[in-house]
Amino acid sequence: MDIHKLLKRQLDRAHIKADEKPDSNEHWQVFISRINQAYIEADQERYLHERSMEIFSREMMSLNEMLQKAQRIACLGYWTYDGINDVVLWSKESYSLLHINASEMPTNYDQFMKLVHEQDKEELIQKVERALNNKEYYECDIRVLGSDGSYHWFQTIGHCSSSDKQLTGVILDIHKKKEADEKIKELNQKIVSTARRAGMVEVATSILHNIGNILNSSNVSVSLIKKSMTQNYQEKFVKIAQMINEQGDNLAEFLINDPKGKVIPQYLNSLSKHIIEEQQKNNTEVDNLMEDLNHIKQIVAMQESISGVSSIKEKVYIPEILNTALNMSMITTDDKQVEIIKLFDPCPLINIDKSKLLQIIVNLIQNARDATFLNNDVTNKEIKLHINKLNEDSIRVIVEDNGIGIEQANLNRIFAFGFTTKDNGHGFGLHSAALSAQEMGGSLQAESLGTGHGAKFVLTLPIENSHGSKGVFNE
Repeated sequence: MDIHKLLKRQLDRAHIKADEKPDSNEHWQVFISRINQAYIEADQERYLHERSMEIFSREMMSLNEMLQKAQRIACLGYWTYDGINDVVLWSKESYSLLHINASEMPTNYDQFMKLVHEQDKEELIQKVERALNNKEYYECDIRVLGSDGSYHWFQTIGHCSSSDKQLTGVILDIHKKKEADEKIKELNQKIVSTARRAGMVEVATSILHNIGNILNSSNVSVSLIKKSMTQNYQEKFVKIAQMINEQGDNLAEFLINDPKGKVIPQYLNSLSKHIIEEQQKNNTEVDNLMEDLNHIKQIVAMQESISGVSSIKEKVYIPEILNTALNMSMITTDDKQVEIIKLFDPCPLINIDKSKLLQIIVNLIQNARDATFLNNDVTNKEIKLHINKLNEDSIRVIVEDNGIGIEQANLNRIFAFGFTTKDNGHGFGLHSAALSAQEMGGSLQAESLGTGHGAKFVLTLPIENSHGSKGVFNE
Protein backbone atom coordinates (compact mmCIF):
# COMPACT_ATOMS: atom_id res chain seq x y z
CA MET A 1 0.00 0.00 0.00
CA ASP A 2 1.41 3.36 -1.08
CA ILE A 3 1.21 6.12 1.53
CA HIS A 4 1.91 9.79 0.97
CA LYS A 5 5.26 10.66 2.44
CA LEU A 6 3.76 13.48 4.52
CA LEU A 7 1.17 11.07 6.03
CA LYS A 8 3.82 8.42 6.66
CA ARG A 9 6.00 10.96 8.46
CA GLN A 10 3.11 11.84 10.79
CA LEU A 11 2.31 8.17 11.42
CA ASP A 12 5.88 7.57 12.47
CA ARG A 13 5.86 10.59 14.78
CA ALA A 14 2.61 9.31 16.44
CA HIS A 15 4.00 5.77 16.73
CA ILE A 16 1.11 4.39 14.71
CA LYS A 17 1.51 1.60 12.20
CA ALA A 18 -0.01 2.04 8.78
CA ASP A 19 -1.95 -1.25 8.95
CA GLU A 20 -3.20 -0.88 12.55
CA LYS A 21 -5.76 1.39 14.23
CA PRO A 22 -4.81 3.66 17.16
CA ASP A 23 -5.51 2.03 20.48
CA SER A 24 -7.60 4.99 21.83
CA ASN A 25 -9.70 7.97 20.72
CA GLU A 26 -7.17 10.32 22.28
CA HIS A 27 -4.52 8.77 20.05
CA TRP A 28 -6.81 9.38 17.06
CA GLN A 29 -7.35 13.02 18.02
CA VAL A 30 -3.61 13.70 18.44
CA PHE A 31 -2.89 12.03 15.10
CA ILE A 32 -5.64 13.90 13.24
CA SER A 33 -4.56 17.21 14.81
CA ARG A 34 -0.99 16.63 13.64
CA ILE A 35 -2.18 15.72 10.17
CA ASN A 36 -4.24 18.92 9.88
CA GLN A 37 -1.37 21.07 11.14
CA ALA A 38 1.12 19.44 8.73
CA TYR A 39 -1.08 20.04 5.70
CA ILE A 40 -1.73 23.63 6.76
CA GLU A 41 2.01 24.23 7.05
CA ALA A 42 2.57 22.54 3.69
CA ASP A 43 -0.01 24.82 2.05
CA GLN A 44 1.59 27.87 3.60
CA GLU A 45 5.05 26.76 2.43
CA ARG A 46 3.75 26.13 -1.06
CA TYR A 47 2.07 29.57 -1.10
CA LEU A 48 5.23 31.30 0.10
CA HIS A 49 7.28 29.45 -2.51
CA GLU A 50 4.92 30.40 -5.33
CA ARG A 51 4.83 33.97 -4.07
CA SER A 52 8.63 34.13 -3.96
CA MET A 53 8.86 32.75 -7.48
CA GLU A 54 6.41 35.36 -8.71
CA ILE A 55 8.33 38.18 -7.03
CA PHE A 56 11.64 36.81 -8.31
CA SER A 57 10.25 36.50 -11.82
CA ARG A 58 9.04 40.08 -11.77
CA GLU A 59 12.42 41.26 -10.50
CA MET A 60 14.22 39.28 -13.21
CA MET A 61 11.95 40.74 -15.88
CA SER A 62 12.60 44.21 -14.50
CA LEU A 63 16.36 43.60 -14.47
CA ASN A 64 16.18 42.25 -18.02
CA GLU A 65 14.29 45.35 -19.16
CA MET A 66 16.85 47.56 -17.44
CA LEU A 67 19.67 45.58 -19.11
CA GLN A 68 18.07 45.94 -22.54
CA LYS A 69 17.54 49.64 -21.94
CA ALA A 70 21.18 50.02 -20.87
CA GLN A 71 22.31 48.20 -24.04
CA ARG A 72 20.12 50.45 -26.14
CA ILE A 73 21.54 53.60 -24.52
CA ALA A 74 25.12 52.35 -24.78
CA CYS A 75 24.55 51.11 -28.38
CA LEU A 76 25.86 47.65 -27.63
CA GLY A 77 24.75 44.05 -27.61
CA TYR A 78 26.30 40.94 -26.14
CA TRP A 79 26.97 37.60 -27.72
CA THR A 80 28.34 34.15 -26.92
CA TYR A 81 30.07 31.68 -29.19
CA ASP A 82 30.40 27.93 -28.65
CA GLY A 83 33.43 26.97 -30.75
CA ILE A 84 32.87 23.26 -30.25
CA ASN A 85 29.27 23.16 -31.50
CA ASP A 86 29.72 26.27 -33.75
CA VAL A 87 26.75 28.16 -32.27
CA VAL A 88 26.44 31.95 -31.91
CA LEU A 89 23.84 33.43 -29.54
CA TRP A 90 22.89 37.12 -29.57
CA SER A 91 21.10 39.39 -27.13
CA LYS A 92 17.82 40.84 -28.32
CA GLU A 93 19.30 44.33 -28.65
CA SER A 94 21.91 43.00 -31.10
CA TYR A 95 19.22 42.56 -33.77
CA SER A 96 18.41 46.25 -34.09
CA LEU A 97 22.04 47.22 -33.40
CA LEU A 98 23.33 45.20 -36.38
CA HIS A 99 20.42 46.31 -38.60
CA ILE A 100 19.60 42.63 -39.21
CA ASN A 101 16.17 41.01 -39.04
CA ALA A 102 15.73 38.39 -36.32
CA SER A 103 15.08 35.70 -38.92
CA GLU A 104 18.35 36.57 -40.71
CA MET A 105 20.64 36.73 -37.66
CA PRO A 106 23.71 34.50 -38.13
CA THR A 107 23.66 31.45 -35.89
CA ASN A 108 27.16 30.13 -36.63
CA TYR A 109 30.69 31.33 -37.40
CA ASP A 110 30.57 31.12 -41.21
CA GLN A 111 27.21 32.87 -41.47
CA PHE A 112 28.52 35.84 -39.50
CA MET A 113 31.79 36.02 -41.45
CA LYS A 114 29.82 36.30 -44.70
CA LEU A 115 28.38 39.57 -43.38
CA VAL A 116 31.80 41.05 -42.52
CA HIS A 117 33.41 43.40 -45.07
CA GLU A 118 36.21 41.84 -47.14
CA GLN A 119 38.75 44.39 -45.90
CA ASP A 120 38.07 43.51 -42.24
CA LYS A 121 37.49 39.77 -42.52
CA GLU A 122 41.08 38.49 -42.42
CA GLU A 123 42.03 40.47 -39.29
CA LEU A 124 38.90 39.28 -37.44
CA ILE A 125 39.47 35.65 -38.44
CA GLN A 126 43.03 35.75 -37.14
CA LYS A 127 42.01 37.29 -33.81
CA VAL A 128 39.11 34.87 -33.26
CA GLU A 129 41.33 31.88 -34.03
CA ARG A 130 43.97 33.11 -31.59
CA ALA A 131 41.28 33.66 -28.95
CA LEU A 132 39.88 30.14 -29.40
CA ASN A 133 43.26 28.42 -29.49
CA ASN A 134 45.32 30.56 -27.09
CA LYS A 135 42.53 32.13 -24.99
CA GLU A 136 43.54 35.68 -25.91
CA TYR A 137 41.36 38.73 -25.32
CA TYR A 138 40.80 40.76 -28.50
CA GLU A 139 39.26 43.92 -29.92
CA CYS A 140 38.51 44.48 -33.59
CA ASP A 141 36.79 47.18 -35.67
CA ILE A 142 34.69 45.66 -38.44
CA ARG A 143 32.00 46.55 -40.96
CA VAL A 144 28.92 44.33 -40.98
CA LEU A 145 26.36 44.09 -43.78
CA GLY A 146 22.83 44.89 -42.60
CA SER A 147 19.48 43.83 -44.02
CA ASP A 148 19.28 47.25 -45.75
CA GLY A 149 22.26 46.28 -47.93
CA SER A 150 24.71 48.77 -46.40
CA TYR A 151 27.72 48.29 -44.15
CA HIS A 152 27.94 49.75 -40.64
CA TRP A 153 30.95 50.06 -38.38
CA PHE A 154 31.11 48.07 -35.12
CA GLN A 155 33.71 47.22 -32.52
CA THR A 156 33.60 43.66 -31.25
CA ILE A 157 35.32 42.74 -27.99
CA GLY A 158 35.83 39.07 -27.14
CA HIS A 159 36.72 37.31 -23.88
CA CYS A 160 37.62 33.65 -23.35
CA SER A 161 35.78 31.65 -20.71
CA SER A 162 37.33 28.91 -18.63
CA SER A 163 35.68 26.26 -20.81
CA ASP A 164 37.42 25.13 -23.97
CA LYS A 165 36.70 27.16 -27.15
CA GLN A 166 34.02 29.31 -25.50
CA LEU A 167 33.87 33.05 -26.17
CA THR A 168 31.68 35.82 -24.78
CA GLY A 169 31.74 39.44 -25.76
CA VAL A 170 29.97 42.60 -26.78
CA ILE A 171 29.52 44.42 -30.05
CA LEU A 172 29.37 48.24 -30.05
CA ASP A 173 27.99 50.58 -32.68
CA ILE A 174 30.86 52.93 -33.66
CA HIS A 175 29.51 53.98 -37.06
CA LYS A 176 29.05 57.64 -36.13
CA LYS A 177 32.46 57.70 -34.49
CA LYS A 178 34.04 56.23 -37.62
CA GLU A 179 32.29 58.78 -39.81
CA ALA A 180 33.56 61.55 -37.54
CA ASP A 181 37.06 60.04 -37.63
CA GLU A 182 36.93 59.92 -41.44
CA LYS A 183 35.93 63.59 -41.56
CA ILE A 184 38.74 64.46 -39.16
CA LYS A 185 41.15 62.37 -41.24
CA GLU A 186 39.95 64.10 -44.40
CA LEU A 187 40.42 67.50 -42.80
CA ASN A 188 43.88 66.50 -41.57
CA GLN A 189 44.80 65.34 -45.05
CA LYS A 190 43.59 68.64 -46.47
CA ILE A 191 45.66 70.49 -43.88
CA VAL A 192 48.71 68.36 -44.64
CA SER A 193 48.12 68.74 -48.37
CA THR A 194 47.76 72.50 -47.98
CA ALA A 195 50.90 72.64 -45.90
CA ARG A 196 52.79 70.54 -48.43
CA ARG A 197 51.54 72.68 -51.30
CA ALA A 198 52.52 75.82 -49.43
CA GLY A 199 55.97 74.36 -48.89
CA MET A 200 56.14 73.29 -52.50
CA VAL A 201 55.16 76.79 -53.62
CA GLU A 202 57.86 78.27 -51.43
CA VAL A 203 60.45 75.83 -52.76
CA ALA A 204 59.24 76.34 -56.33
CA THR A 205 59.38 80.12 -55.95
CA SER A 206 62.94 79.94 -54.68
CA ILE A 207 63.94 77.53 -57.44
CA LEU A 208 62.30 79.59 -60.16
CA HIS A 209 64.00 82.72 -58.83
CA ASN A 210 67.40 81.03 -58.90
CA ILE A 211 66.80 79.49 -62.30
CA GLY A 212 65.53 82.86 -63.58
CA ASN A 213 68.76 84.54 -62.57
CA ILE A 214 70.75 81.82 -64.28
CA LEU A 215 68.65 82.08 -67.44
CA ASN A 216 69.22 85.84 -67.56
CA SER A 217 72.93 85.18 -67.62
CA SER A 218 72.41 82.47 -70.23
CA ASN A 219 70.40 84.86 -72.39
CA VAL A 220 73.28 87.35 -72.35
CA SER A 221 75.70 84.62 -73.45
CA VAL A 222 73.36 83.48 -76.21
CA SER A 223 72.92 87.08 -77.43
CA LEU A 224 76.65 87.61 -77.61
CA ILE A 225 77.17 84.36 -79.47
CA LYS A 226 74.35 85.21 -81.85
CA LYS A 227 75.82 88.67 -82.46
CA SER A 228 79.18 87.09 -83.18
CA MET A 229 77.56 84.63 -85.61
CA THR A 230 76.05 87.52 -87.60
CA GLN A 231 79.52 88.79 -88.58
CA ASN A 232 79.99 87.70 -92.20
CA TYR A 233 83.67 86.78 -92.02
CA GLN A 234 83.19 84.19 -94.74
CA GLU A 235 81.98 86.83 -97.23
CA LYS A 236 85.01 89.01 -96.49
CA PHE A 237 87.35 86.11 -97.13
CA VAL A 238 85.46 85.23 -100.33
CA LYS A 239 85.77 88.80 -101.65
CA ILE A 240 89.55 88.86 -100.97
CA ALA A 241 89.90 85.46 -102.60
CA GLN A 242 88.05 86.74 -105.68
CA MET A 243 90.32 89.79 -105.89
CA ILE A 244 93.40 87.59 -105.73
CA ASN A 245 92.04 85.15 -108.33
CA GLU A 246 91.25 87.99 -110.71
CA GLN A 247 94.93 89.06 -110.80
CA GLY A 248 96.13 85.80 -112.23
CA ASP A 249 99.85 86.04 -113.07
CA ASN A 250 99.97 89.69 -111.92
CA LEU A 251 99.32 88.84 -108.25
CA ALA A 252 102.80 89.89 -107.10
CA GLU A 253 102.56 93.21 -108.94
CA PHE A 254 99.05 93.72 -107.46
CA LEU A 255 100.14 93.09 -103.87
CA ILE A 256 103.26 95.27 -104.18
CA ASN A 257 102.18 98.27 -106.24
CA ASP A 258 98.35 98.40 -106.31
CA PRO A 259 96.87 100.50 -103.45
CA LYS A 260 94.15 97.86 -102.88
CA GLY A 261 96.60 94.99 -103.06
CA LYS A 262 98.96 96.61 -100.57
CA VAL A 263 96.30 96.60 -97.79
CA ILE A 264 95.31 92.94 -98.29
CA PRO A 265 98.05 91.39 -96.10
CA GLN A 266 97.41 93.90 -93.33
CA TYR A 267 93.66 93.41 -93.68
CA LEU A 268 94.01 89.61 -93.49
CA ASN A 269 96.19 89.92 -90.43
CA SER A 270 93.73 92.22 -88.73
CA LEU A 271 90.77 90.05 -89.74
CA SER A 272 92.48 86.89 -88.45
CA LYS A 273 93.17 88.50 -85.09
CA HIS A 274 89.56 89.65 -84.86
CA ILE A 275 88.26 86.18 -85.71
CA ILE A 276 90.53 84.61 -83.08
CA GLU A 277 89.30 87.10 -80.47
CA GLU A 278 85.67 86.42 -81.37
CA GLN A 279 86.31 82.68 -81.18
CA GLN A 280 87.81 83.08 -77.73
CA LYS A 281 84.83 85.16 -76.64
CA ASN A 282 82.42 82.57 -78.03
CA ASN A 283 84.27 79.78 -76.23
CA THR A 284 84.00 81.76 -72.99
CA GLU A 285 80.25 82.25 -73.47
CA VAL A 286 79.78 78.56 -74.30
CA ASP A 287 81.61 77.69 -71.09
CA ASN A 288 79.29 80.08 -69.25
CA LEU A 289 76.28 78.37 -70.80
CA MET A 290 77.54 74.94 -69.75
CA GLU A 291 78.16 76.22 -66.24
CA ASP A 292 74.65 77.68 -66.12
CA LEU A 293 73.11 74.39 -67.28
CA ASN A 294 75.07 72.46 -64.66
CA HIS A 295 73.90 74.95 -62.06
CA ILE A 296 70.28 74.40 -63.10
CA LYS A 297 70.85 70.64 -62.97
CA GLN A 298 72.19 70.94 -59.42
CA ILE A 299 69.20 72.98 -58.32
CA VAL A 300 66.75 70.46 -59.78
CA ALA A 301 68.66 67.57 -58.18
CA MET A 302 68.57 69.35 -54.83
CA GLN A 303 64.82 69.91 -55.18
CA GLU A 304 64.28 66.24 -56.02
CA SER A 305 66.26 65.14 -52.98
CA ILE A 306 64.21 67.43 -50.75
CA SER A 307 60.88 66.31 -52.21
CA GLY A 308 61.90 62.67 -51.85
CA VAL A 309 62.43 62.94 -48.08
CA SER A 310 58.82 63.64 -47.17
CA SER A 311 56.49 60.70 -47.69
CA ILE A 312 53.05 60.23 -46.12
CA LYS A 313 52.30 56.59 -45.35
CA GLU A 314 48.79 55.33 -44.61
CA LYS A 315 46.78 52.14 -44.48
CA VAL A 316 45.56 51.31 -47.99
CA TYR A 317 43.51 48.47 -49.51
CA ILE A 318 45.28 47.25 -52.65
CA PRO A 319 42.12 46.29 -54.64
CA GLU A 320 40.85 49.85 -54.25
CA ILE A 321 44.16 51.23 -55.54
CA LEU A 322 43.97 48.96 -58.60
CA ASN A 323 40.37 49.97 -59.30
CA THR A 324 41.29 53.65 -59.01
CA ALA A 325 44.25 53.15 -61.35
CA LEU A 326 41.96 51.44 -63.88
CA ASN A 327 39.54 54.36 -63.76
CA MET A 328 42.43 56.74 -64.38
CA SER A 329 44.05 54.71 -67.18
CA MET A 330 41.24 53.04 -69.17
CA ILE A 331 39.21 56.08 -70.15
CA THR A 332 39.04 56.13 -73.96
CA THR A 333 36.60 54.33 -76.25
CA ASP A 334 39.39 52.12 -77.61
CA ASP A 335 40.17 50.93 -74.08
CA LYS A 336 36.86 49.02 -74.07
CA GLN A 337 38.47 46.55 -76.48
CA VAL A 338 40.76 45.41 -73.65
CA GLU A 339 39.30 42.88 -71.22
CA ILE A 340 40.31 43.46 -67.61
CA ILE A 341 40.59 40.23 -65.58
CA LYS A 342 40.87 40.67 -61.80
CA LEU A 343 42.39 37.81 -59.82
CA PHE A 344 42.38 39.19 -56.29
CA ASP A 345 43.23 36.97 -53.31
CA PRO A 346 42.22 38.19 -49.82
CA CYS A 347 44.84 40.58 -48.52
CA PRO A 348 45.28 42.84 -45.49
CA LEU A 349 45.62 46.59 -45.41
CA ILE A 350 49.20 47.70 -45.97
CA ASN A 351 51.02 50.72 -44.59
CA ILE A 352 52.51 52.53 -47.59
CA ASP A 353 52.75 55.77 -49.58
CA LYS A 354 49.41 55.76 -51.41
CA SER A 355 50.39 58.42 -53.97
CA LYS A 356 53.57 56.63 -55.06
CA LEU A 357 51.80 53.28 -55.23
CA LEU A 358 49.02 54.73 -57.39
CA GLN A 359 51.57 56.28 -59.77
CA ILE A 360 53.33 52.92 -60.17
CA ILE A 361 50.09 51.01 -60.88
CA VAL A 362 48.86 53.65 -63.35
CA ASN A 363 52.16 53.50 -65.21
CA LEU A 364 52.09 49.69 -65.42
CA ILE A 365 48.46 49.57 -66.59
CA GLN A 366 49.04 52.24 -69.25
CA ASN A 367 52.11 50.36 -70.54
CA ALA A 368 50.12 47.10 -70.60
CA ARG A 369 47.30 48.80 -72.53
CA ASP A 370 49.72 50.23 -75.10
CA ALA A 371 51.41 46.83 -75.48
CA THR A 372 48.11 45.05 -76.22
CA PHE A 373 47.26 47.55 -78.97
CA LEU A 374 50.67 46.98 -80.57
CA ASN A 375 50.15 43.22 -80.78
CA ASN A 376 48.11 42.64 -83.95
CA ASP A 377 48.43 38.85 -83.67
CA VAL A 378 45.82 38.57 -80.88
CA THR A 379 42.16 39.48 -81.25
CA ASN A 380 41.20 39.14 -77.57
CA LYS A 381 43.26 41.78 -75.83
CA GLU A 382 43.61 41.11 -72.09
CA ILE A 383 45.14 42.65 -69.00
CA LYS A 384 45.23 40.48 -65.87
CA LEU A 385 45.61 42.03 -62.45
CA HIS A 386 46.77 39.68 -59.68
CA ILE A 387 46.98 40.25 -55.93
CA ASN A 388 48.72 37.54 -53.87
CA LYS A 389 49.85 37.44 -50.27
CA LEU A 390 53.34 35.99 -50.37
CA ASN A 391 53.79 35.62 -46.60
CA GLU A 392 53.08 37.43 -43.35
CA ASP A 393 55.38 40.30 -44.36
CA SER A 394 54.73 41.02 -48.03
CA ILE A 395 52.20 40.92 -50.85
CA ARG A 396 52.60 40.83 -54.62
CA VAL A 397 50.77 42.81 -57.32
CA ILE A 398 51.09 41.54 -60.90
CA VAL A 399 50.09 43.41 -64.07
CA GLU A 400 50.08 40.89 -66.94
CA ASP A 401 49.18 41.50 -70.60
CA ASN A 402 49.09 39.57 -73.87
CA GLY A 403 50.68 42.44 -75.74
CA ILE A 404 53.76 42.83 -77.92
CA GLY A 405 56.11 41.51 -75.22
CA ILE A 406 59.73 42.41 -74.41
CA GLU A 407 62.83 41.17 -76.16
CA GLN A 408 65.10 39.13 -73.93
CA ALA A 409 67.97 41.53 -74.59
CA ASN A 410 65.88 44.44 -73.25
CA LEU A 411 64.73 42.81 -70.00
CA ASN A 412 67.85 43.94 -68.15
CA ARG A 413 67.54 47.48 -69.54
CA ILE A 414 63.81 48.00 -69.21
CA PHE A 415 64.17 50.05 -66.00
CA ALA A 416 67.19 52.07 -67.10
CA PHE A 417 66.78 55.82 -67.24
CA GLY A 418 66.08 57.02 -70.78
CA PHE A 419 65.51 53.52 -72.20
CA THR A 420 62.27 53.09 -74.16
CA THR A 421 60.92 51.01 -77.02
CA LYS A 422 58.11 53.44 -77.83
CA ASP A 423 58.35 55.85 -80.74
CA ASN A 424 57.14 58.74 -78.59
CA GLY A 425 58.45 57.46 -75.25
CA HIS A 426 60.73 59.42 -72.94
CA GLY A 427 62.24 56.51 -71.02
CA PHE A 428 61.78 57.49 -67.40
CA GLY A 429 58.29 56.11 -66.52
CA LEU A 430 59.41 52.60 -65.57
CA HIS A 431 62.65 53.95 -64.13
CA SER A 432 60.68 56.22 -61.80
CA ALA A 433 58.26 53.39 -60.92
CA ALA A 434 61.12 51.05 -60.01
CA LEU A 435 62.77 53.69 -57.83
CA SER A 436 59.47 54.42 -56.07
CA ALA A 437 58.95 50.72 -55.39
CA GLN A 438 62.44 50.52 -53.91
CA GLU A 439 61.87 53.62 -51.77
CA MET A 440 58.77 51.93 -50.30
CA GLY A 441 60.79 48.87 -49.34
CA GLY A 442 59.62 46.72 -52.25
CA SER A 443 60.78 45.80 -55.74
CA LEU A 444 59.59 45.87 -59.35
CA GLN A 445 60.56 43.20 -61.88
CA ALA A 446 59.67 42.46 -65.51
CA GLU A 447 59.14 39.06 -67.11
CA SER A 448 58.53 38.14 -70.76
CA LEU A 449 59.11 35.19 -73.05
CA GLY A 450 59.95 37.52 -75.91
CA THR A 451 58.32 39.48 -78.68
CA GLY A 452 54.67 38.57 -79.21
CA HIS A 453 54.36 36.67 -75.92
CA GLY A 454 53.12 39.43 -73.63
CA ALA A 455 54.75 40.75 -70.48
CA LYS A 456 54.35 40.53 -66.74
CA PHE A 457 55.39 43.18 -64.22
CA VAL A 458 55.68 41.96 -60.61
CA LEU A 459 55.46 44.55 -57.83
CA THR A 460 56.39 43.24 -54.37
CA LEU A 461 55.42 45.39 -51.38
CA PRO A 462 55.88 45.12 -47.60
CA ILE A 463 52.70 44.87 -45.52
CA GLU A 464 54.07 47.07 -42.76
CA ASN A 465 56.17 50.21 -43.00
CA SER A 466 59.65 49.51 -44.36
CA HIS A 467 62.63 51.63 -45.35
CA GLY A 468 63.81 51.49 -48.93
CA SER A 469 67.03 49.77 -49.87
CA LYS A 470 69.49 50.39 -52.65
CA GLY A 471 69.70 47.83 -55.43
CA VAL A 472 69.48 47.06 -59.13
CA PHE A 473 66.29 45.85 -60.76
CA ASN A 474 65.89 42.80 -63.01
CA GLU A 475 69.39 41.60 -62.28
